[in-house]
Amino acid sequence: MLSDMPVGFSNIVKYEWLEYTVRICIDVGRISETNTDGNNERVQSSGLDFKGQIGLFGDLDGQYSEVSTVKDSKTVKKYGIGRKEQALIREALHLYLADEVSVHSSSPNKNRDKTVSILSKIWSSVPPNVVELRDDALELYEEISDSERIVLHWGMTSAVYPFVFLVAETVGRLLRFQETFTLSQVRERVEGILGDRPTVYHALPKVLYSFVDWGVLKRIQNSKGVYAGTEPISIKNQYLIAWLLEAVLYAKGVSSLPLLSVIDSPGLFPFSIEPGVITDYVIRQNPRLTVFRHGMSEDMVGLAHK
Repeated sequence: MLSDMPVGFSNIVKYEWLEYTVRICIDVGRISETNTDGNNERVQSSGLDFKGQIGLFGDLDGQYSEVSTVKDSKTVKKYGIGRKEQALIREALHLYLADEVSVHSSSPNKNRDKTVSILSKIWSSVPPNVVELRDDALELYEEISDSERIVLHWGMTSAVYPFVFLVAETVGRLLRFQETFTLSQVRERVEGILGDRPTVYHALPKVLYSFVDWGVLKRIQNSKGVYAGTEPISIKNQYLIAWLLEAVLYAKGVSSLPLLSVIDSPGLFPFSIEPGVITDYVIRQNPRLTVFRHGMSEDMVGLAHK
């Protein structure tokens, strides 16, 4: 039930932090050299400059780090982001955010840990059901343009934090009928669905502030709590589109949806998909998706393994 939906997104998340996190995850898969040593796999790390230079993990755990084999972690696939790597990534994020989050707060470590937890859940310590979605996102990351990378962050955030996608849907619906909207309008609609919960009340502005930092919303100057949309980002890459369709299904918590409702979802308000781009061929570029006919004329898209 939607009324039981967890919130989880309790801090503002900046776009540059998402970028930093995904680059660390890619680094784990690309630079690590896997060697077999008895029953353990050992990954030689190349190290990480925590203030922005990707490539060095050595300072965290010595020249080598012991990692669990695939069977020891449900979140390990081809990128080898197991429990040990997840811990290293969290440590890297803590160091990276030391001067960024709650610097003057009375409890900086607590607030920073919340932010690290959000970033980790989106990209490294992902739920088991979206490991393949995450791995494909890491592969797509360097194949697409810089402007399209927001699609990957949007899709992963939505898949692991459905609350964020619910807020996005609410914003998208408002923007279809008006040029600006207010925080109170979003709050009224979201609380009408989830109930009057303190976690919802406090998380909503954090999500909207994050959207602003990601460049998909802008704040209206001299008008407190008033927002407007930005120019939609055109998505033309077929593999990226097919990937995003799957992310929406996870965000909605369903195994299938009418294809047109996914393409036209208000939760995808920051994006524009070129007319006629969505075909059976495009959808089948994602092996985890299937297309089938419902009734006489309604095309459905669904998760193939469900």
